[in-house]
Amino acid sequence: MKKKHHTKWFLKWNFWFILSVIAVVFAFAASEKAIEEKQPSPNWSMGVRIMEDLPTDERKIDLAVIEGSEEMVLGAIKENYIQLYRLDAMGEVVQSTTIDHDAVDTLKLIQVEALEDLILVKVSDRMILEVIEIDNETMTPIGLQTLSTHSEQFDSEGEYTLAADDNKLSLFKGQETLFDYAGYEDVKSVVIEVYEDQVFGALNTADGGQIFRFKNGTVEWVDLLDVPAQKTYGYIRDIYLTDDIVTVMSHKYDRMNPGSATALGVWQFEKDDLDQFYFQPYYHVGTDLYPVIVGSNRYEVTYVLGSLQAQRSSEALLMKYPQAAGGTFANVSKYTREKDEMTENTRLTITRNYPIAYFYVDYGESTKVFWLDKEENTSVLKGAGNTSEWIQSARSRNQVNYLSLLVGSLIQLFNTLFLGIVSLLSMLAPYNYGIIAFILALMVFKRFAPLEALNKEKVLFWTSVVAFAAFKLWLFGISNLDFKLFAHIYPFFFGNAILMGVTSIFTTAYALMMLYLFKREHPYYNNRFLHFMFYFGMEMFFIMFTFMAYFVSALVKSNFMM
Repeated sequence: MKKKHHTKWFLKWNFWFILSVIAVVFAFAASEKAIEEKQPSPNWSMGVRIMEDLPTDERKIDLAVIEGSEEMVLGAIKENYIQLYRLDAMGEVVQSTTIDHDAVDTLKLIQVEALEDLILVKVSDRMILEVIEIDNETMTPIGLQTLSTHSEQFDSEGEYTLAADDNKLSLFKGQETLFDYAGYEDVKSVVIEVYEDQVFGALNTADGGQIFRFKNGTVEWVDLLDVPAQKTYGYIRDIYLTDDIVTVMSHKYDRMNPGSATALGVWQFEKDDLDQFYFQPYYHVGTDLYPVIVGSNRYEVTYVLGSLQAQRSSEALLMKYPQAAGGTFANVSKYTREKDEMTENTRLTITRNYPIAYFYVDYGESTKVFWLDKEENTSVLKGAGNTSEWIQSARSRNQVNYLSLLVGSLIQLFNTLFLGIVSLLSMLAPYNYGIIAFILALMVFKRFAPLEALNKEKVLFWTSVVAFAAFKLWLFGISNLDFKLFAHIYPFFFGNAILMGVTSIFTTAYALMMLYLFKREHPYYNNRFLHFMFYFGMEMFFIMFTFMAYFVSALVKSNFMM
């Protein structure tokens, strides 16, 4: 009686095949998880959602740091009330309050100043400027005063306020008017910055741009931009003060010509006498977001700017894969320029949305950036920081839904069955004649080689296996030209030729191991062609669900990937 052949479960080829399927799915899911948790820069956390349901008009939102603390206060003009939120150093909302206002639906502008024991909420309907005093501890209103009836534009810092309309500009300290200024037409913007006992400000009108210094009861004006220069460099948007330097930055973007560059004009003055010693224009990809100066030295400026950029796919990529046309991505980045040379470009955010506004908070070693992303009809406040606490907090607050991740990975892997085959055929196109010639050579060898049939089959089998493995190593591990085009999406794989080569060799060895187990489990299947087709099927499985799975995913991501 013939004894039945039994194979232990761990020596069955289908056990190792199932194990490889599980490994492929989890490896793909892990790489997708890494993308979800990608930090914008090595020392910056990924963004976290802090609060939702905020206005989409950036002029109705402001954030201020409480004096002597790392806590912050955010104010927002909503439909029926003014909302205040207190945030801790990690951006968590720890307290909130609503402020009723009889004419809240007419309010257009808000600025929040968080003093050590008092919060000042300054609001304007572009005519009447009011100051609402809030108790810092209880977050309850304790007073409301009208500050100005000329507030088409206003800016504030601490207890100082600069307000203007088409008729008059006024500088206030608390309720005291420090000076008035008139004789201009059509106010465009105002900016204020305070340094100890000196107040610096900027005024842009239809007549041009000016800056001033108020010190010891005296105001000194400097004409900065005439009308032609203002058309080129735009309105003054920020002033930054150090012990001896005044740095001024303007911003110009032509909304009627979206493809145009953004021009930033940068001026530096001696602080003592406002003597200008430096001017340099900077240019960026078009953005209507305003720059925020965060540092300055002589001939050097550090600033934060958000922009929407187009990801341009290479011509070689578009010819073969037209679906990979570049999309757009948004960044808020910190730049440092020394004269006209850029010495720093640190990305602070990763977002697929165009930010509405952003706030930069600097505590020396601890730095944070908060920004507003528009989602449907509201905006969402997000934040990121540069400390290890922020990085760990962001990871814990961005919990990955592993079930959704696995399901999504499975869906993407099965999408490979169609798109991956089409893409693979496109990659093989340059080698078509060589492949056909090799197959014809095998057919000629089989027909005319003076060998016994068994030896002939053995030579054909191993020649095909070695040729396939070598060609696979060349296509994916050595040449891999198409994959390098997507190295910016999967740098750990497509940007690493050694890992691509090792993966090719390992999967070939794994396929041969499963062929060995198949032959051991089924010794009665001794047809060499069947053996090669089994090996070929295993190789194609690994090609489709490793190399091509990532390739198809990169094709899809290229339309929105940062």
